[in-house]
Amino acid sequence: MIRYIKIGDQIDDDCNAFAFYDTVATEFIKINHNDVWDTVSEFVSDYHNNAFIESRPLKRFLSLIWNKKREINKLIKLMGSDMIGNG
Repeated sequence: MIRYIKIGDQIDDDCNAFAFYDTVATEFIKINHNDVWDTVSEFVSDYHNNAFIESRPLKRFLSLIWNKKREINKLIKLMGSDMIGNG
C-alpha cells in the first residue's frame, strides 16, 4: 500500500514538501532519483521522466494527495481553524 507523507516545512522553511511510502517494501518511493517533492508539478514531471511506474498509475498518487487535502479541509471546517492552530 502506498501512503502519502506530508513533510511540510520540516526540511525547508519555504516549502510544503511531501513523499510517498510503500508499506509493503517498507521504504520511501523513489521516482527519477527523488523521494521528496516540493510541488505536485515537480512530482508529475519526475513521474513522466521515469519508466518504472506501470504498476503504479499517476492517478493513484494524485488521489492520495487530493484525498489528504480534502480530509484536512473537512477537519478545519468541522473544528474551526482556531482549534487546529498552525502545527
